[in-house]
Amino acid sequence: ARDYGIDGQIEIVTSENGVKYASGKLLAVQIKCGPSHFRFPNDDGWAFYCKAPHINYWREHSLPVILILCDPETNHCYWEWITQQVTRPTSNGAYIQVLKSKTLDNTGGELEKIARQRSMDVKSTDTFILPLNDSYAIDLPDDEIAVLCSEISLAYSRKRDVHIDIG
Repeated sequence: ARDYGIDGQIEIVTSENGVKYASGKLLAVQIKCGPSHFRFPNDDGWAFYCKAPHINYWREHSLPVILILCDPETNHCYWEWITQQVTRPTSNGAYIQVLKSKTLDNTGGELEKIARQRSMDVKSTDTFILPLNDSYAIDLPDDEIAVLCSEISLAYSRKRDVHIDIG
């Protein structure tokens, strides 16, 4: 089986009058560790490349999905919220710009804002990336096409508008 999955969840912990408690606000986490995920540096950070089925799965997940890139050489972790605004289509899927300035030890409350905002959002449009080859045929293995079709079908059953981004 292919692993599109989610590696874990973060529950936001808040405090009131000095007492910490679980808020019930969750984030899904996709973790990538090691030098292979830092191969495409630029001035601001790194471009993380992924295939269409993965990005579709993460963007349509019921929880906000946070991508975390871990650098075991420096012991730093960098993150980005996987949204339509930060994904850039490529011929095989998309890339996500992960900034050097977004480290887990310095989130400034951004993760809590994302968890709270997403729980209030009502999204009416789902966007899927559909990679095509040079012959304009869908460039995915059959099992990944089946996953994509089921995701699109689910979006329609939820009465959402479906936008297909041809990469």
